[in-house]
Formats: sequence, C-alpha cells, structure tokens
Amino acid sequence: MIDRNEKITFIDAEASNTVKSPLLTQTNTPDYNDDHMLIDDLTLIEIDNKRLGYMLIDLVCSANDLLRVDPSGKQTRKVFERFCQIYNFVNLWDLVATLEGWKLANDNCTLSTVSVSEITSEIEEITTFASTQHYGIMPDHEYPRFNIVQVEDVLKNLHTRIIKRNSNLFTKVDAEDLLNVTENTIRIRSPKLQKEMQTLVYFLLRRLKNNGREYYGNQHYLFTNESGNYSPYLVSSGAVLFASLSSLKHFPDKKIIRLVKEILPSFDASIVRNVSYSYGLSGIADLFLTAYEILGDQYYLHSAITKFRVIQSFKAVSPNCRWLYIDKSLQPKFGHYDDGTPGILAFYRHLLNVLQNNKIVPQERELSHEIYK
Repeated sequence: MIDRNEKITFIDAEASNTVKSPLLTQTNTPDYNDDHMLIDDLTLIEIDNKRLGYMLIDLVCSANDLLRVDPSGKQTRKVFERFCQIYNFVNLWDLVATLEGWKLANDNCTLSTVSVSEITSEIEEITTFASTQHYGIMPDHEYPRFNIVQVEDVLKNLHTRIIKRNSNLFTKVDAEDLLNVTENTIRIRSPKLQKEMQTLVYFLLRRLKNNGREYYGNQHYLFTNESGNYSPYLVSSGAVLFASLSSLKHFPDKKIIRLVKEILPSFDASIVRNVSYSYGLSGIADLFLTAYEILGDQYYLHSAITKFRVIQSFKAVSPNCRWLYIDKSLQPKFGHYDDGTPGILAFYRHLLNVLQNNKIVPQERELSHEIYK
C-alpha cells in the first residue's frame, strides 16, 4: 500500500500481524517461499522481505515456477539473474537481491558468445548423466518414414484442414503433420512434392502475416494454440517457421525468404516457462540457429547463443541426483525428445556443429527480445 506521503507498506495477506506481536500463524505459498523461510532465526521483516522479492520476480518472469522443484531458490535466482542481464534491469536486480539477502551477481559470461569447449562440456554432462541413470537418448529426432503417396495425402489433408477451419488456430496436430511432411519431402526430393510443400508453407506464412498483432508499437505474427494463447513454440506457430527454413535449405524461394525474415522477430523469446524442445525455449533456439545457417545473419546466431545461456540457468541436479532439467510439465524428469532433456541435447549438438564450422567469430551485438509466458 502507498500512503499520502508515498511511503510503501507491504502487507502479507496470508500471515498478517504487527512486527512486535507474537506470530499467530505461518502459511507458505510454494511459489513465493524458499526453504530458508522455515529457519527460526529469520525475523518477520526478513520473511516479508523475501516474499516481496519473490513477488517482484513473479511479476516480470516465470522463474518462481522453479521453486516447486528446487525449494532452495538457487535455480529461481539463476533464471531471474539471467533475465535481468538480458534486459539490463540493473535496478530491479539490486532491489530483489537486497530483499532476498543475495550477494552481488558473479556471473560475468557474455550473453551472445560461447566457446566450443563450453558446449562440449554441457553435452558430456548430459550424456554421462543419461548413461549413469540408464536413460536412452535418440541420436536424432526420428519422423515416421512415409512413401510418396502417403506424404501427398498428409500434405493434402493438412492444407484442406487449415483452409476449411478458416481461423488463426494452429494446433499440435497441425504442427506435427507439418514438420513430418517437411522432413519427408526433403528426403524424397520429388519436384511435385516440393512445389506442393512450398505452396503450403507460403500459404501459412501469408496467414501468419495477416494475423499480425501490435505490441508495444511492433508487429507480431503468431497463431493461437489450443489454449487460445499466441504461441511461438515448435508445437504451434514455430513449426511454420521451422518448416519454412528447412524447406529453404534445399529449395530456395525468394518470396518465402522475404516473409520469413519479416516474421521471425516475433519468435525471439528468451525468457519462457520451460526449456524443452517442442514446448519451450530449446526449440526456439534451434529455430534461430537454423535461420543463421540459411540466412547468414550473425544476429540469429547471437540470439541462439543467448537462449543457450538461459537454458543453462534452468539446469540443476536434485538431491537424489536424478534430473538435470525439468520437463515441459515442470516435473523433475529426464523426459522425451519433445518435452525433456533429449531435445535440449539435440539443440546443444546442433549449436556445437554450427560453431565448429563457423569461420566468423560472433561479435557482440545488442539483442532485443520479447517475453512470452
């Protein structure tokens, strides 16, 4: 609350009493408390300060979600610290760090540059962890191998389904079918299928363009998913851009390139709820890495590396040493390619391959991102 003298007073509605009074009751909302709240030597003011700090974090990013799986608060701090670093929110970091009793940040890594050895180390850690826990990792994301007739049928049904629906909804089934037929069309290399694929991709890109929404003075081009949210993930709108870029690898098209360049900034999200592949940040990172390979703009590489840094901040090992990253449902499980650690590993391997073959050293460049929750 703010009084007439602009003095700010924080009222904690779940456990309200004056500072000098005995504590009447103690309740804890998981997303706003870490395990230090239970320490007896914390004063009521210190407890309120910590809760206020977590409330401020929750207002600007999704880092509080991690308190459910890491009650120590260390992961929440890492993600919030990275958020403030990306957007240069120095004062916000200082305020929250003071409320939480955190020491000064000591993470001096450069957001848009990374060494090959660092990525190699991350890959080795994941593969070693998977081996010790007896988790299987697919070498690549495997799509069902269709024959030409089947691919033609899927393409036709997908196109018909979208036109018939006549809406800006792009579902999980649409995304899966689109990525599937793209992979198979590239494999089959049929001129007829190539033309049909390009027609479908161009149609979807035009629909994305016509679906533009203005946020903070900038146009954003996204489809809605089944939940009614404008989603940049590969399980929704991101599949259109990924399919377009994959097609451009083998079948260049100036009209598609022009639309992709215009629409791609809508997908430049770096702070998200989870870091899985189809449902989270590693898929978006892989999208920008692919854009760099096709379009050659160093900005796309910088964006992919920044996302790599954010993904790193989501990594932790639980006390029983059974997980590295939470899956899309925010559970501490190794998961599958689409929703767990294997998809993150695939992005890391792709990034390593690109950097090993990249003769131009990425230069520091200011990044601009949008936040999607």
